[in-house]
Amino acid sequence: VKIGEKINPSARKELRESLKKGDFSVLRRYVVEQKDSADVLDINVAIEGIDEYSVLRKALSIVENIGGVPVSLDSPNAEVLG
Repeated sequence: VKIGEKINPSARKELRESLKKGDFSVLRRYVVEQKDSADVLDINVAIEGIDEYSVLRKALSIVENIGGVPVSLDSPNAEVLG
């Protein structure tokens, strides 16, 4: 199973900064770049200072609208995943 792991702001400053601004264009680009080569997209939006629950839901909506690949939701906060 190939997992696309680019949607993780801990190692991607560009993604981290865009999510803090409420800008999902970088996330969209990462989804498009990975959707044809990954079996599953790992989505992690955990960064300090944001409403992780809301941002994760928006990210999931974007991935679903682009379509074509299952997702794995990733968070250090179990309540966000519930």
